[in-house]
Amino acid sequence: MFDVLRYFMEAGKANLTAIVASHAAAIRGVHVLTWACFSLARRNIETAHLASRAMLACRTPVETTLLHSRLARETFSRFLVERNQMAEMISSIVRQTLTPIGLRCQSQPFFPLYR
Repeated sequence: MFDVLRYFMEAGKANLTAIVASHAAAIRGVHVLTWACFSLARRNIETAHLASRAMLACRTPVETTLLHSRLARETFSRFLVERNQMAEMISSIVRQTLTPIGLRCQSQPFFPLYR
């Protein structure tokens, strides 16, 4: 009888350790993702500021149109790159968060039948 109780205590402790490790990984991931988002926002603001200065420096409507189309192409291509980077980062964070729980589930044997 005490073997069964000991088994449940050890299993509960190992489960809780896996949950705490998973939680710590999630917190680290959210921290990294938050800094990446703020960095992206800062870069976008700086780019918009430089673009508005360049637009104000244009002398003809043709020059303005050419600059606008170039900025639109660059912005869209940069958006695609940043979107892929964010998707990879989120995927990595989710993988790191679920790894401790997955390892615990794999290592946990089924409840031994009481003999």
